Amino acid sequence: MKNSDFILEPNDQKVLEPLEINQALVALELGETDETILNYFNFLSKNVKIRAAYFMHVLPFFEDQTSVFSDDLHISGDFKLNEKIINDLEKKVKKSIDKEKEIYIEYELKEGNPLEELLSSAEDMKADLVVIGQSDEKKDHGILAKNLARKTKGNAMIIPSKAKPEIRSILVPIDFSNNSIRSLQTAIRLKKQLEEPVELVCLNIYSLPNISYYKTDRPFKQFKEMMESNIRDAFDVFLSTYAPDEKNGISIALYEKNMPGTARYIMEYAKANKNDLVVIGAKGHTKVELLLMGSVTESFLHLNNAIPTLIVK
Repeated sequence: MKNSDFILEPNDQKVLEPLEINQALVALELGETDETILNYFNFLSKNVKIRAAYFMHVLPFFEDQTSVFSDDLHISGDFKLNEKIINDLEKKVKKSIDKEKEIYIEYELKEGNPLEELLSSAEDMKADLVVIGQSDEKKDHGILAKNLARKTKGNAMIIPSKAKPEIRSILVPIDFSNNSIRSLQTAIRLKKQLEEPVELVCLNIYSLPNISYYKTDRPFKQFKEMMESNIRDAFDVFLSTYAPDEKNGISIALYEKNMPGTARYIMEYAKANKNDLVVIGAKGHTKVELLLMGSVTESFLHLNNAIPTLIVK
């Protein structure tokens, strides 16, 4: 792979500044996953400058909305119902988010389809990060995460219900595409904000071609070594082009796949190496790309129920 194989986007050679978030939208369900989401967001806010955070709950349509609350709660109209839910949101947030953090905070309550309302609010406030939880229940695992990550214009962070608020190792799957550039540079910018030492690993999942199609006298082992050497050379060019100042602090990992399903191999590697965060790219710059997301990213979100994932647009 040659240097010309990479498409240099505007500003790619500028110094990568530490990651900052202007507008974060955090979805809460007033359920079991909220504590994990808020603890993780609090951890993130201790390291990354977050200027404003909007905590949102979407109330589904009910014929009798009062039925979802206890019998001893007497509601005399929507205003009182809304007031109670906002108060519940505020209590949860104040309990988990450090008071000394200088973050502008608002609370928002909407009624309707959770995904549609979340996307609408993210669009209105131009959120550069949307945070949602992810239940490990099989019946709906990954559905909201995939749809959100596919349609939102900003980055999306998916927090599984068992996630721990710590980042010691960041995994970035790399296929040398423009998506990989964005995800790598975002991971580097995040790493610069973290107080504790963080390992940053770039992972390439590759498959060997059938060497019977090639006229070569080299044995299989030697052929594999040659291919891995070529991939490492490609990484050298890639990192020198898009992360020259951070290149020496990045580890390279190659993982051979012998069956279909790249996402499964990313998941296997992340679990085996106990990575705390996966940063993976998704399409999202043009109007068409906003409706699409790489099949690898979608499949990974479907498989992953344990590791926080940052989807980079």
